[in-house]
Amino acid sequence: MPAAATRTYGLARTGDVVDRSGKEILQAIIDGRLPQASISQTLTFWIVEVGNGFAGFEGETGSHLLNPMGT
Repeated sequence: MPAAATRTYGLARTGDVVDRSGKEILQAIIDGRLPQASISQTLTFWIVEVGNGFAGFEGETGSHLLNPMGT
């Protein structure tokens, strides 16, 4: 997986995904050929592995994820 500094976030173009399966799209995101979902940047998580019926994610914790009670 590319280092955090090299991840891109945003929307894939329709032409880049139209003829791909969901698994192929997710693998392209992992490989850096398509951007990670924008919500991944906000919540500091990203997809790192995909298989048949499986997707693995990694993330970083931080105060931006706490509720108003700090938990």
